Amino acid sequence: MRTSFFIAFFLLLSSCTSNSDVKNNSTTQDSVNEPKFQILFEDSIGYGCRGMEVFQDEVYFSGIKGTCFKLNAQFEVEQLIALENDSLDFRDLTVLNKDHFFTINSGLNKAFILEYKKGKTDTSYHAEYEGAFLDDLIQDANGFIYCLGDPDALYNQLFLIRSHDQGRTWQRIFSEVTLPKGEFFFAASGTCMAFKDETLYLAVGGADSYLMEINLKRHDVTRQATKISFGESAGMNSLICVDDALYAVGGDYTQPDDTTVTFQKFGEEGFAGPTGGYQSSITKNKELLVCTGRNGSWYSVNEGKDWTQFTKEGFYKVILTSDNKLYCSGKDGRIVVYGIE
Repeated sequence: MRTSFFIAFFLLLSSCTSNSDVKNNSTTQDSVNEPKFQILFEDSIGYGCRGMEVFQDEVYFSGIKGTCFKLNAQFEVEQLIALENDSLDFRDLTVLNKDHFFTINSGLNKAFILEYKKGKTDTSYHAEYEGAFLDDLIQDANGFIYCLGDPDALYNQLFLIRSHDQGRTWQRIFSEVTLPKGEFFFAASGTCMAFKDETLYLAVGGADSYLMEINLKRHDVTRQATKISFGESAGMNSLICVDDALYAVGGDYTQPDDTTVTFQKFGEEGFAGPTGGYQSSITKNKELLVCTGRNGSWYSVNEGKDWTQFTKEGFYKVILTSDNKLYCSGKDGRIVVYGIE
């Protein structure tokens, strides 16, 4: 149940956030472990960016108008791709090394994978099925790259492709799997896939909301129910695996203040409940969970049982790193980097 903190604690929290009027909506989190967020860097390049990935000491971004850039360790922005094309929307990317990455264009029936290597770009794959829309890119522990798209419009078959050779060739896999009409994936933050051992998990939304579990070794597919709400504009939007535990957030993106179940930790010690509304991305480092959506950004230090808003600013994607930084990417190319104490 949402309540207010005592005034003294509220003043302490607001002094270390960028929004002095943000209130704490949980009284049950351990105050000893409460994080303090201090802005280290903020900027905007003017173009919305949903794709973001941390690679070593740099952060890579992809966005609309065919834009890709990176932020180096000194917080300097380096433009990598600037195609200035209104039909391009690079929703996600995966980085192989400092001068080599892949990004996906997610325009309806304009879906393709673009490769960037040492300053040059080339189309690595073009999706030609009816209703093609790419949602996510991910790389497994073996270096294989996976790309997930919405089911094809004619047969509702799963569209999942994989490359064993760093994008030189791609093979469609598990195309025999069908999804009921109206089920699809969300490209809100390029995080609707996650790996756990030999299993690839897909966060399904739309007409139903559940985890699709693809065992790559046994080549079988199962489904695990979720309590996160579903609907035409609702479902799981973001999925991560940390320390063998799966965490997901979502909700209805047309309802920023969604009060239904918008968070779930899966497993025997799992938990499901509301956060601060619809969420498009979740990230975790040690005991700290952070999620974000259109109504602001929130954190939990007790595995998602309680959530505290630390800024009213909402982002497309958030990433926590082991050196206690939080990278945020949002509307109009908004970048914010927090140091966490």
